Amino acid sequence: MRIRFFYAVAGVVALLGAGCTRTEPPAYPVEFEVQVLGKPAAGATVVLHPVGKADPKVPLPTGRVDAAGTVKLSTFAHEDGAPPGEYAVTIEWRPEVVVTVGSDKITEFAADKLKGKYGKPTAPAAPRVTVKKEPNKLPPLQL
Repeated sequence: MRIRFFYAVAGVVALLGAGCTRTEPPAYPVEFEVQVLGKPAAGATVVLHPVGKADPKVPLPTGRVDAAGTVKLSTFAHEDGAPPGEYAVTIEWRPEVVVTVGSDKITEFAADKLKGKYGKPTAPAAPRVTVKKEPNKLPPLQL
């Protein structure tokens, strides 16, 4: 009985240890400003898409533009940045709209203020950025 218990505990420990192995590439902090006609694109969503062959297991670096117009990207953890490489940038600016239905308030998203111009990584207007193996403060994106 003790031997079975020992093997059961050893098996659980081995499985937990295997699940803790970190296999994702390192991410480096990335921040930059997003402006439309010289004003912050507060609330816009920014996504980086790797140029060339990408590992489908790696999440896309994503961030939301703050009130000052700055976006800090997250890939594996909050504001950890992005793996190094070249990226096409997509941007959607869909402001939140609160709609009242009876006594309920529902949050919806309005149409993209950029009209989809920056919505696809293959679009001619899609900006490109390069993330280096260091903290990255990139030039502002002027849309």
